Amino acid sequence: YECVPDGTTCRGNYDALFACDDRNDCKTGEFCCAQVDSQGGASIYVRSVCQAGGCGGFQARLCQVGAPKGECPANAPCSPSALLPGYGVCSP
Repeated sequence: YECVPDGTTCRGNYDALFACDDRNDCKTGEFCCAQVDSQGGASIYVRSVCQAGGCGGFQARLCQVGAPKGECPANAPCSPSALLPGYGVCSP
């Protein structure tokens, strides 16, 4: 993964634009939600955004693995993501 000057420089087939990777990147009351999409029969993350409330539908809540309780809904654990190595996702 790498940081780039802006989203227009992402040009690969599987590039994803991440505005956040956990709750700490968002304003108070917002959470980091990653949109999951299917491409070529595989599930991949395509973007992440900060939004208030829950992450629903085809979204997963990104979190910091090992973060204190409260990062995930109902004190669920934050586990390593199977789709995005090096990132965490709230477990159901």
